[in-house]
Amino acid sequence: AGRGIGFEAKNLTFRHYPEDAIGLEGVQSGSTLTTPVQRGWIHHVTFYEGFHPNPAESDKRNGDGSLDIKRGEYFTIAYNQFLGAHKTNLVGSSDSSLQYHITYHHNHWQNNASRIPLARNANIHMYNNIFETTNDNQNEASYAQNTRVNAYIFSEANYFIGTKNPSRVDSGAIKSWGEVKYSTYGTDGATVVQSR
Repeated sequence: AGRGIGFEAKNLTFRHYPEDAIGLEGVQSGSTLTTPVQRGWIHHVTFYEGFHPNPAESDKRNGDGSLDIKRGEYFTIAYNQFLGAHKTNLVGSSDSSLQYHITYHHNHWQNNASRIPLARNANIHMYNNIFETTNDNQNEASYAQNTRVNAYIFSEANYFIGTKNPSRVDSGAIKSWGEVKYSTYGTDGATVVQSR
């Protein structure tokens, strides 16, 4: 059902979205992606902060995710900016949700609070990105990369500046190669390797 069909989102700007600015959500039965959202290319998009005047959940006052992926495969997220968002990239909505083959490259996260990305049951390659997650007046940064449940990130040649908890590993692993981490603090659970 729809295998091989892809989509592209480019040259957009999102501001004051009440839920997810872009929410990609497929269908799963047990441990099988029956109708996955797939083969997406999201590039040259700018995501500012979300906003909801009367949210059902208090943590959604500043919107929900900038770009979330749930139950899907084969995505490239490139040349985007995430600026001042509360939550940026959720990959996997629950501990059973499956997401595969996701690449983030040449993106810039600045003054975001969390989920850069938060990953569950996923394999992710991140390279040549900038993480500039410092505290500002709206967002108290809590972490950048996070492998929450059975997730694996290959973090290659990224630049972290002033980032709190740059690489948090709860379950799975973050392999780090050729990265610069300048003035980072807090938890850094990445495994630094000497070759790719």
